[in-house]
Amino acid sequence: MQFTDNINQAGTLPQELKNITYLYYFSNEDGTISGVIPPQLGLLKNLSLFGINFQDVQGTLPDTFYKLNNLSTLDLNDNKLTGNISINICNLKNLFFFQAGNDEAGSNNFGGSTLPSCIGSMPTLG
Repeated sequence: MQFTDNINQAGTLPQELKNITYLYYFSNEDGTISGVIPPQLGLLKNLSLFGINFQDVQGTLPDTFYKLNNLSTLDLNDNKLTGNISINICNLKNLFFFQAGNDEAGSNNFGGSTLPSCIGSMPTLG
């Protein structure tokens, strides 16, 4: 079985995804998904990987994401996200990979803020 996260998808992220009890991996890359990340996706207790790269997603990362205890990968690069990365990201004890950078002009703008200093002491992000 082969998986791909580059399928040129469009539209918005539906909040109804929260109803998929055993959703472990959600990855979409290189499309035109717009709108915001629905806070309801932070209710996916089994979610291990959330990747939404090279899209047009706007707004902030919902606070509900900082409660996803199984989250090991959070990949948000090259969207149009704003706001700050909360210090609560350090509550994600299984976080192994975190990316929120920009390769393209006009991408994520986290208000010029720096990452919370606690990220440097997270043992899984080494």
